[in-house]
Amino acid sequence: MSAEVTVLIPVYNREQYILTAINSVLNQTYRHWKILLVDDGSTDNTIEVIEKNVSKDTPVTIIRNPTNLGQSQALNIGLNQTDTPYLVQLDSDDLFLPFTLDVLIKLAKNQPEDVAVFYGNYLKTSCDHQGTIIKTILKKGCSYSVH
Repeated sequence: MSAEVTVLIPVYNREQYILTAINSVLNQTYRHWKILLVDDGSTDNTIEVIEKNVSKDTPVTIIRNPTNLGQSQALNIGLNQTDTPYLVQLDSDDLFLPFTLDVLIKLAKNQPEDVAVFYGNYLKTSCDHQGTIIKTILKKGCSYSVH
């Protein structure tokens, strides 16, 4: 089966985090995905870290902006290149739990046709400069509506 969901990762100067984000996609229980990474003019070693550590066989496409255009523009560029029925954004300093795409795709397939956007629960973790977790916030069960 070909990719059913694009994981869109906008990235700018995240060499220390990007592999964690990518590996969290690689370790998904749901396997029908591809990664579209939009590098927004990084000036650090973000791209080199990816090229050195991610197998050429991994379904990752990298789009490189020559200059930093901002996250919104990077997302728009990625959105214009998406050719799968589903799209999920993953920030370059975040990660998915192993079952995230499984849960989201099952939920998406059970939505009415007029639903275009939804999101799952998330856990926000704050760390100090040594990497020690100092605060966590779990957001779940949030809803929204369009009027």
